Amino acid sequence: MLLLNEEAHLKLNELKQAVALEKRHQYIDVMGKRQRFSQFAHLRLKELTEHLLEEETLGKLLARFARYSEADFGFRLHSVEALEAFVYDTLNPKRQQHLSQLQQQASGWAPIATTPVWQIPLHHAKGVGPKLLHTLATLGLNTVEELLYHGPRQYLDYQHHLRIAQVLEGQRVVLVAKVLSLQNHELKNRNLQVLRMKVSDGTGAATASWFFGKKQSGLLHAFKAKHPVGTEVLLSGLVKWDSFNRCPQLDKAEVQVLSYAEEGAAATLEGPQEGTGGSAAPKLLPLYPLTQGLHLKTLRRCIQQALEDFAPNLQEDTLPEGIRQELGLLTLTEALQGLHFPTTLAQAEAARQRLAFDECLHLQLKLLLLKQQYKQSQQGLSLPRKASTEPEALCQRFLESLPFTLTAAQERAFAELSRDLASELPMNRLLHGDVGSGKTLVAALALLVAVENGYQGALMAPTEILAEQHYRSFVEWLLPLGLNVGLLLGKQGAKARKEVRQGLLNGQIQVAIGTHALIQDDVEFANLGVVVVDEQHRFGVRQRSKLRDKGPLPELLSMTATPIPRSLAMTLHGDLDVSVLDELPPGRSPIITQLLSATQRQEAYQRITLETLEGRQAYIVFPLIEESETLAAKAATVEFERLRSEVFPHLRLGLLHGKMKPEEKEAAMHAFVSGQTQVLVATTVVEVGVNVPNATVMVIENAERFGLAQLHQLRGRVGRGSQQSYCLLVANNANEETQERLGIMEQTTNGFVIAEHDLRLRGPGDYLGTRQSGLPAFKFADVLLDVELLAQARQVAQRLVGEATPWQEAYPLLAGRVLHQQQATAALLGSG
Repeated sequence: MLLLNEEAHLKLNELKQAVALEKRHQYIDVMGKRQRFSQFAHLRLKELTEHLLEEETLGKLLARFARYSEADFGFRLHSVEALEAFVYDTLNPKRQQHLSQLQQQASGWAPIATTPVWQIPLHHAKGVGPKLLHTLATLGLNTVEELLYHGPRQYLDYQHHLRIAQVLEGQRVVLVAKVLSLQNHELKNRNLQVLRMKVSDGTGAATASWFFGKKQSGLLHAFKAKHPVGTEVLLSGLVKWDSFNRCPQLDKAEVQVLSYAEEGAAATLEGPQEGTGGSAAPKLLPLYPLTQGLHLKTLRRCIQQALEDFAPNLQEDTLPEGIRQELGLLTLTEALQGLHFPTTLAQAEAARQRLAFDECLHLQLKLLLLKQQYKQSQQGLSLPRKASTEPEALCQRFLESLPFTLTAAQERAFAELSRDLASELPMNRLLHGDVGSGKTLVAALALLVAVENGYQGALMAPTEILAEQHYRSFVEWLLPLGLNVGLLLGKQGAKARKEVRQGLLNGQIQVAIGTHALIQDDVEFANLGVVVVDEQHRFGVRQRSKLRDKGPLPELLSMTATPIPRSLAMTLHGDLDVSVLDELPPGRSPIITQLLSATQRQEAYQRITLETLEGRQAYIVFPLIEESETLAAKAATVEFERLRSEVFPHLRLGLLHGKMKPEEKEAAMHAFVSGQTQVLVATTVVEVGVNVPNATVMVIENAERFGLAQLHQLRGRVGRGSQQSYCLLVANNANEETQERLGIMEQTTNGFVIAEHDLRLRGPGDYLGTRQSGLPAFKFADVLLDVELLAQARQVAQRLVGEATPWQEAYPLLAGRVLHQQQATAALLGSG
């Protein structure tokens, strides 16, 4: 990179302004005077290549903005933040000083004392030559920061390792020994090869085994090449007795190369010794993610050297000193030292806590900034709720017409919504409630506030089944108030669609319910004031924005029926105001849930028979098979035929799955809602939005294949009336683990409690879905364990953002660090 000239400065400042505009408009590829943001950014970046700048970085940015207009929200956010960081980096006076130093130091290596470690390329680290640089890059380690933050996956107590002669069966041990032999042979009829390693430490011999599939011969050969005879290794695992070799055997052993035969055992485990600057064997041995050609010894040496050479770069801590002391956290230098070279597990945990707090704080600051930017960049309507004495008081008339009173949670949520709507700031709130908690009714009140003030309201649902369900409810509620409700679906005929469009355009329809059909270009509103998006995670940001664009300044309310644990709510929805419905309407009996084995399936069929004799209805749900809706549809169809002919020949059965044509789905649902069919055989398409109060039995086949949160959603399809309801979980694989997990469903009907259990059992990625999880890519923080740490970081972030002096000015080191921590936020919002 070259020092900037005047023209490059001008182009970078233009990019800076364009980035700010795009962020204010929520990454929609905003249209400028002559071209879109992505076109402008691509052109300016191309022009900059003539002047400066790091060709690799510019090349990556050019590639990103070439496809920006067609990319999803996550890609756009990541791209804009990468561009913002690049511009910030390049315009930063300290960066220019650093570049000047680099030019002066081009003839040889020297530490860059004033530059933050996250800006220093790894080739400036002493002892990192071209070959090692390439090897480290395969692990994603390209800067000094990435090397120092490459944390261990576990620690082994090297100081207390046992001699082989001392081990006892059933112990979990750590051994240090030399490889005596490596032999592999095939197992008969199993398409597997077993590789057996024999080791000795002079007091005795032990073995360890690993299995490789026939298609993994390359991995097997690589493993043998990495552990040749004579190599000193560290082995850890559970001791069993090897009766064939008559010696201890380590089961599911972890193996780590300490030194190779030709290197000798001297200085195998370097580690700093406090106060001496020398080296000694550490008490704890960190084990790192490695790659082919990179050994533990080499990596530890690189990290130790980097800590010594770049210590001045770590002296100015990014975390404000007052906050650090208040929370009792280590300094950054202490944390990195404790991470890589701890003397106790407590020291290692204290180091993790400090680095985890940094991650949480950076994330919360970015989320609060997004929230602040949204409030500042948007203008809201002022829609006060009409007083009960006013003739336009539709909310009051609606509440008086209900045969029940709102729950305390509903009243609280509506009060929060009312404050947002009355404010001139834009509403950006998430209504988050358990199954059956009454979210739709609260949404109806928000839409009525719009109508009271002379505006229209719209509710968008992800499926036609759910949209039709909402439409029926809204007609029942609002027609007596003299209001017209319109329904827009993709399957509608031209005549019906034209009538609804005309009613929305001339204002005769006050409330519109629909699917994606609401955001089509030919749909126009007379005066749209409030937008509700149900199951908001099923829509992209552009889709939600297109609906808001149908009105001048409509307020936005998002809803979700997925209970989310507190820790995830702080990370996933930190940029939103959240209202929680944590209370069910009175008069509903708890659903009786029972776990059945496959051999007890007849009990489920008997319950269906008994309930249908009483005039009730039932669901039988089958899971997705290998994530394929097509296979699931076939399986459900086959079972439907079997159930209809063999199990329930005396009952009327219906079939519903995702591969049916829209008119077939509508007919199947209509038949079930109207009571024409008594049992609905379905896939998980019934998970959300189906409301049949007369249905009292939910049978879920292969229940072990569902997450607890999804089982809870399915269970919520029954228990919606006043009759006792049942949820019967049929598990084909009823092992101890399955019984323990599904037993939680028998113990509680509280969706938030179930969500906490599900999160702990399955982990965050599986809980929310790998691609759609939206979780930040934390290295040190754990959303399962660090709930209080997240809460502390949230409080600190709110305090910093609320100070009179902008925190970016008051704490420039922290601001620079946050700006360079883009990965977490990009992953967080990637599914939008």
